[in-house]
Amino acid sequence: YGVTAFRVVRRGGTWITEDVWQTKDVSLHMTNGVVVHGVFYGLSHLNSGQYFGIDLSTGAVLWTSEPRQAENAAMVSAGPIIFALEDDGELVVMRASRSGMDVVKRYDVADSATWAQPAISGDSIYVKDIAQLTLWTLR
Repeated sequence: YGVTAFRVVRRGGTWITEDVWQTKDVSLHMTNGVVVHGVFYGLSHLNSGQYFGIDLSTGAVLWTSEPRQAENAAMVSAGPIIFALEDDGELVVMRASRSGMDVVKRYDVADSATWAQPAISGDSIYVKDIAQLTLWTLR
């Protein structure tokens, strides 16, 4: 469990990794993270699903959300906005923030489980659930 930052370096003709920092306060399982302005955002499976922000330079956990958010989420960012498509079909739109989870809006965007990344193109978001592909337009 945990999140580890490592650096890939070449020593004596061999590529190796060196650990930079590690935290066991949060962890990822079946969820990816995104980086916005030096902060790594993700959904930890600890505490029954808890969003978090980690300072990439130090490994310090800057904040964690309330527990029981979701089992997992597929996350993408567009500038300072983070889209987290939770496995139950809820799309959480949040602003990147070093001080806490800043939710703009939550939308129910699918009727069945979602496992794929949402795809963003201009003002459109494509959401794939088990049964269909849906286009949502942002206004």
